[in-house]
Amino acid sequence: MTPGLEETENLVGQLEGRTYAFFRLPDALDFTFIAQDDAKPDVALTLMAADEVAGYVVAPFHVGPETPVVFIRPDRVLRLTCPRTASRLTVNLRPASGADSWRKAYGESFTPCLNALRSGRFDKLVLSRRADYLPSGALLHPLRLFLTACQAYPHQYVALWSTPVTGCWLTATPEKLLSGSAAGWQTMSLAGTMVWDADSANPDLHAWSAKNCHEQQVVTDYLQEQLAPVASALSIGSPHPVRAAGVAHLRTDIRFTCSPDWTTGRLLERLHPTPAVCGQPRREAGDFLRKTEPHSRRYYAGFSGPLHLEGECALYVSLRCMEIEADAVHCYAGGGLLPDSCEESEWRETQRKLRTMLDLFETP
Repeated sequence: MTPGLEETENLVGQLEGRTYAFFRLPDALDFTFIAQDDAKPDVALTLMAADEVAGYVVAPFHVGPETPVVFIRPDRVLRLTCPRTASRLTVNLRPASGADSWRKAYGESFTPCLNALRSGRFDKLVLSRRADYLPSGALLHPLRLFLTACQAYPHQYVALWSTPVTGCWLTATPEKLLSGSAAGWQTMSLAGTMVWDADSANPDLHAWSAKNCHEQQVVTDYLQEQLAPVASALSIGSPHPVRAAGVAHLRTDIRFTCSPDWTTGRLLERLHPTPAVCGQPRREAGDFLRKTEPHSRRYYAGFSGPLHLEGECALYVSLRCMEIEADAVHCYAGGGLLPDSCEESEWRETQRKLRTMLDLFETP
């Protein structure tokens, strides 16, 4: 079906306070709506629970009592055609604090990360930041933001979910964590960042710095180490540049098969979080970042997507995120750090990544 924007918004209006998700796969011309008949989603404190359910899954960066894994039951599933146009919201977003305080807070987190890297404690760390904004003027309408993101970022996975446990989130992410089924799985190594140059739509690898190439290789090596012992077949492609809004990343596509004993939940436990969003070694890096970053990531750098719908999964890392509240929005971004990282260049990288969400608004 091809609903008008007003019709689709009315659909969501009927679900106020309910549990639902919208998602659009990369390069798709339609999107899917999933909703429960009641508001209370199923939750779990382990990714292994993914083996027991079908529907839509929302997982955090770190699973815990405050941020459990959330499953949206597919009581209602609709596939809808994306509108050909979607206007940006005319909303004035005012930073909740001054730019100087944001920059200072980033530096206070960057320094211990760099010291830990240079001491040899970690091979890589991914430092994130959160930027809080106060909207004024028109009310935020999450569905309009979702449709605008679908229009603006056709090659990325776009999702909006709302549950009483997680709150309301929007993501437009370039990174796949796991897709497919027992017949064959796909994942990817995605890391390294450059400004996207429209005059050089496909820059070759010689244009990428040694730091970016190394950062991406750390993720590829991790995935190979995790999958080689369990895969009956493993195919690792070559790194190539891909666009993600205003930046480009290096991506290596990976395909594999494994025995049925390696269920979806077991694979997720083995892969998440990858060094693309955490660091290496990952468990120690995750603990370090939770103590070092001044904010909780919550569902940023987790993953979401359809789970066992029609026998398939399509789970994407929750990057380029925005957490939407009634009176505030929280935008998240991060970047990979190595021992030779420069604080100013890493700060600028997070600024560019934040634009993915901020550019959905048209400031009056």
